[in-house]
Amino acid sequence: MKSITVRMCPFEPNVRATREFLEVINTKKIRTTNSNCEITVDVRHDKSEPVVDIPFGAFQISEP
Repeated sequence: MKSITVRMCPFEPNVRATREFLEVINTKKIRTTNSNCEITVDVRHDKSEPVVDIPFGAFQISEP
């Protein structure tokens, strides 16, 4: 896994799981398991749905 992108509007009530996911993947223990993985956080204030994009080689997982 080379990158993880998290997009969210932090003021919306439906971002709890996204915030918890971001908290877990940003721990030192997890970050050291793959130091080449780039984590990008895109914080918006547009009432958009939270999205987590995780590309796996030729495949990509995107969860709203």
